[in-house]
Amino acid sequence: MTEQQNIQEFLDSGLLEQYVIGATTVAESQQVEHMIADHEEIDFAYQKLQEELYTYSQLHSVEPPEDVKAEMTARYLDQKVHKSAQGSANRWNIAAILIALIGLAGVWYSQTQVQDLQQEVTSARKNNTQLNNQINELENKQTELETSMAFLRSPQTQKYVLEGNQRAKGLQVMAFYNPTQEKARLEIDKLAQLDQDHDFQLWADVEGEMISLAVIQNVQSVELDPKILQQAASLNITIEKAGGSDHATVENLVAAVPVLVRS
Repeated sequence: MTEQQNIQEFLDSGLLEQYVIGATTVAESQQVEHMIADHEEIDFAYQKLQEELYTYSQLHSVEPPEDVKAEMTARYLDQKVHKSAQGSANRWNIAAILIALIGLAGVWYSQTQVQDLQQEVTSARKNNTQLNNQINELENKQTELETSMAFLRSPQTQKYVLEGNQRAKGLQVMAFYNPTQEKARLEIDKLAQLDQDHDFQLWADVEGEMISLAVIQNVQSVELDPKILQQAASLNITIEKAGGSDHATVENLVAAVPVLVRS
């Protein structure tokens, strides 16, 4: 990019206008000041903007509210009006000072409005940042959902439904395993009621040994170890003590399904 293109891009960015009204961040202000110092075209544009802002302020000067005028006048009179007995010249001086004070009140009121505008700009930027964060969060969730749905719908994903027997009426979970992606998950549809001292536990029967895959609690899904499912002959659910057991209590078996692993 040529220097002229760089200057034009900067002028088109709107940073210079924001700098003139005091709406830039510290970093942005430093960038603008650097560009003003290094480029005559930008310095010229800066001077013109200042002139335009001054002309605009003169054409649209804000009359301070009557309560501001009254407060400024009362404060000054409380301190100075007793000196008016010194002569008519002092009275004229007081009148001139009061006019000046009211004029300053107008300037102060205008500056207050500018400060309010700057606060609104800052608030808008903050809200914009929060909105961007929310959008990013939603996009991440959408990506996760799309990835999850692609896994569940893949022709290579094997699906196993486990339903509770008489001891666990209403229990229904689905195990998904994709040997190509080497990924496995348990989706919990419904859980039967258990007392607080017990949990359901999922096991894989690997060469006659029950290996724990997950303690099934009140969550929607649980990631499973695909390496264990690759060797499993069946999936089984038992009722165990709260938090799970190291060894399956076979007499508490409530659901089972054979696994036919296809590579």
